[in-house]
Amino acid sequence: MGGWLLIDIEASGAGRGGVPIELAWADPATGRGGCSLVRPPPEWRVPGWWDAAAEAVHRIPPARLEAEGRPPGEVAAAFLRAAASRRVLSDMPMLDQMWLDRLVGRGTVEVRDFWEEVRRLGGGVRLGPALAEMDGLGMARHRAAADVRRLLWIWRKTAGADAAPPIRP
Repeated sequence: MGGWLLIDIEASGAGRGGVPIELAWADPATGRGGCSLVRPPPEWRVPGWWDAAAEAVHRIPPARLEAEGRPPGEVAAAFLRAAASRRVLSDMPMLDQMWLDRLVGRGTVEVRDFWEEVRRLGGGVRLGPALAEMDGLGMARHRAAADVRRLLWIWRKTAGADAAPPIRP
């Protein structure tokens, strides 16, 4: 394996009716990654695909996806290049697995639990203080890139990667 890749996905709604609308990833060793809005194709826009409550959280309206989103195949190809030979980690692995399966195909990538991996690497004892410190920083939430930056920050504080390059805001 070529290391880890941290991911976060925003979706149009909770549950099986929702679809992935934003994907971000970062390599914890380098801090490099990517992020893209996803323009849902017509076949994804079945009744119930959009949830106004989810939009209130992530603040991405459908019109922005139309204007700035990339086709799912393009987003999937860029992500799969970054994910090649890596263990993909998410703080919400069950949901992100569902969204990622929709985007790249079921069984293409296994999403593992970020929190379990931090504990396995011995960072569990530093997790509480790191989360308290991070909350004091006022880092943004509920956009894929911001959430990946949060995961990257936690990873570096807890999993022994403090020597890694700084995260760009």
